[in-house]
Amino acid sequence: MCTCQRKKSNSDVDYQAHLDILQAITGEYEETHTIVFCGDVNGTLKKKRNNSHDKKLAKFIKTNKLNVHQEMITNSTPTFYHNDGKSTSQLDYLFSNNDVINTAIEMQQAPINKSSHLPVIANLTKRLKTGVKKERKATQLTNFYGKKLTKKEYRNVLNQMIATCN
Repeated sequence: MCTCQRKKSNSDVDYQAHLDILQAITGEYEETHTIVFCGDVNGTLKKKRNNSHDKKLAKFIKTNKLNVHQEMITNSTPTFYHNDGKSTSQLDYLFSNNDVINTAIEMQQAPINKSSHLPVIANLTKRLKTGVKKERKATQLTNFYGKKLTKKEYRNVLNQMIATCN
């Protein structure tokens, strides 16, 4: 959940706005779907830290009766390493509205991963319904900048972007 410090920005207001979006999703689908939230939640459930984001996150989890896999609580491995090299925290989680998270693992930093966050992987107790859908032919695609492109143009743009990363 992005709570970037912009000019005249209040991260608490931004954080609550993101939780409100998740609340709307939960309210809409909790009776009919299994909901799994995962990723960087910019808050922690660690007891030794208790800032406003942490309190809001804990309240959100309690209010919505979300499950957090016990391994993520007891192991409490840092998943975020600040670029100053001095501070760490556990900000990346997996939550569910029912008991579908079988295992949760915080991965180690891979040399290729330049993120300040570690990946978190879950093994779920349920499988997603899958089926083969008829593929629709797209004549135009939209790139990241909203420009309409043919498939060939889109591939070229992606290849150029990938080349700049190498």
